[in-house]
Amino acid sequence: MKSYLKMDFYRMLTSKYFGIGILGVVGVYGLSLMQLKSQDVYLLNYYIKFYSTYMLLLIFGAVAYSNAMMEDLEYKNYYLQIQKGSFGKYIWSKVITAFISAVIVMVLGTSIFCLMAHFKMPLLSPDNDMLEYLADGDYLSQLITPETIFWYLIADAAMTGLMAGIFSVFAMWLSLFVKNQMFTVMVPIVGFYFFVNYFTRIFGENDYFKLNVIYISNGKIFEKSFSCFCYALFVAVAIAAITGKLIYSKMHNDIWGDRNVGSK
Repeated sequence: MKSYLKMDFYRMLTSKYFGIGILGVVGVYGLSLMQLKSQDVYLLNYYIKFYSTYMLLLIFGAVAYSNAMMEDLEYKNYYLQIQKGSFGKYIWSKVITAFISAVIVMVLGTSIFCLMAHFKMPLLSPDNDMLEYLADGDYLSQLITPETIFWYLIADAAMTGLMAGIFSVFAMWLSLFVKNQMFTVMVPIVGFYFFVNYFTRIFGENDYFKLNVIYISNGKIFEKSFSCFCYALFVAVAIAAITGKLIYSKMHNDIWGDRNVGSK
């Protein structure tokens, strides 16, 4: 598995889509800065979650490696990768890399924007009248201080990255059926709409099943911050693992329905 992960991470980090994802995140924040009136980066980060531009963050977060499996099928790259190796390790390495890449893109993109925006506006203004009200319902509130606000924004970006990771793996699975790059780019928007609306219809008004509550730090499901983080991580890994199993089954049928190219 180590050799597969090393190869996939190198491919991801050197891909143009990795850079596009990071620049896209920076660009979305920059666009929001021009459109939304905010006295500091903290408020801007809060406002953006309630506008359609938040969908763009998910798109750029998921774009780095979601097309990897489709490209391997198109160019038959998987033959060499699994001929003398393990089909299972090949699949799960792709899934893990796609998931983690979304978190990395969100964290790096947010970090770059914060460093750039800091020259124009404070990360946290001392005159922020809404601070006490907003921080009260935020499970990362202990980081909302002038000294630690940067780490709050990074932690919050990582939570968004977990949700983008879900959609990145989901897009990877769907790309095996609809081999169109633009389609996979749009998956986060469709996926977000599906999870938010249809999960509500299935499970009712239960915050435990709402991604827009779980992965927004202002959505406080549990009293303890650590419990909120662990639950968010558990949900993301569980959904990614289930989707990864679907990818495994689809790729298995596509490859071994054609020829035997390696060990299973």
